[in-house]
Amino acid sequence: MTDLDEFAARLDRLAAAEYPFEIVEMLADRWVDVSQERAPVDTAFMKANIVVTNLEGGNTRASAEIESRADYSGFVNGGTRWMAPRPFFDDGMLAAEQDADPINVKLSASVEALLDGGARNPLR
Repeated sequence: MTDLDEFAARLDRLAAAEYPFEIVEMLADRWVDVSQERAPVDTAFMKANIVVTNLEGGNTRASAEIESRADYSGFVNGGTRWMAPRPFFDDGMLAAEQDADPINVKLSASVEALLDGGARNPLR
């Protein structure tokens, strides 16, 4: 299995999961934050153009699309024969995947709920 195949398989697992809108929004924001944090910076164009382009759904199933609008970001992320890979976008996906772990999602949702309005702890 190549690195690209492994990346595609991880994306498929994330896409197949059924999370409510709030969790998907939190995971998409995490993906963008980590990707921007780890993006190599020359002019900062690529870093500034990693965005959530589509976020939709409801209580049982939601989806998000994250993209880097710099035309060259795929070459930076995956490397070329002249340049080693700098997987900033992959790192963002991996961070979102780790946060998607059911326990982490519950803990994050619990903390968000408590901070947003003092809601009861959903873990109890």
